[in-house]
Amino acid sequence: MTKRMKLPVYGFIGIIAATLILTGCIIHVGASDGKGAYTYTDGDDYTSTNKSVKVAKGLTVGEVSSVNGSLSLDDNVTAEEVSNVNGRIRIGDNVTVESVSIVNGSINIGEGFSASEDVSTVNGNINIEQNSNVGASITTVNGDVDLDNVTVAENIVTVNGDIALLNGTIVEGDVRFERKPQRNNRSNRPPTLKVDASSQIRGAIIIYDEVNFEFADPTLMDKVQRR
Repeated sequence: MTKRMKLPVYGFIGIIAATLILTGCIIHVGASDGKGAYTYTDGDDYTSTNKSVKVAKGLTVGEVSSVNGSLSLDDNVTAEEVSNVNGRIRIGDNVTVESVSIVNGSINIGEGFSASEDVSTVNGNINIEQNSNVGASITTVNGDVDLDNVTVAENIVTVNGDIALLNGTIVEGDVRFERKPQRNNRSNRPPTLKVDASSQIRGAIIIYDEVNFEFADPTLMDKVQRR
């Protein structure tokens, strides 16, 4: 009896193991680093829940997203939409994407970055380094924007956040502070717009509430419009 039972039991265990392995490949394509993060090596779209996502150097991928985990793209990666919820996004140098968005986390981007569409955050900062281009707008809610020699094809919009335009940054559209008046709560400090002598805003500066201005060129005050 014992001998007759061994083969069916072992066969069943093998089927279960194979199923788990295949399921794992569908959810996590790539090799684990032993710390809960997965490094993807090739393919189209990559998603992860409760784990980090890493895209290795020089790869071309589709959409990349994560929930409850960090997301990073190494140098020279090309991707489509990059998004995250409850984590952070780190992008290396010379990366090309369609768009970047995050909820509850910051975006840190290296040099030579290019996005054909928006870069946006809710509850997080955006930092972009030199020789970079954003093909649409940069938007934040409750987050700062720091740009170092970046060209923005459309607008920069924030609700509650500071904006710093440095080292030859150019904004082709408007800079908008959409913070609405809070008559019952004046304890929050106003946001700050800092523009150094080498940077330009070619559209208007639109404000809805008090904003601190740090302009190397005082003629920028002529662009301020209060709504």
